[in-house]
Amino acid sequence: MIKSTIAAVAATPFLFAGAAFAGPYVNLEATGSYPDGAYSSGGLEAVVGYEGETPSGIGWYVSGGPTVTHTETADEFGDVEFIGYLGG
Repeated sequence: MIKSTIAAVAATPFLFAGAAFAGPYVNLEATGSYPDGAYSSGGLEAVVGYEGETPSGIGWYVSGGPTVTHTETADEFGDVEFIGYLGG
């Protein structure tokens, strides 16, 4: 009886786990470089993408959007460029 109760409690999180989500997504990312503990440069990305799965079960994604870099030496943002990702 105790073993059955422990097994039921251990399996409870799996009752609430959903299926893998495939579809559109948004990823906002900020990066920074701190050599020797001091900020030197960074970047901002705003990416919109889509992920899915082939009929044979292979996952894939494609995304893209604007990115901009910042440097501490000039204390200014660079040009806005386009960045893209493709993977599986």
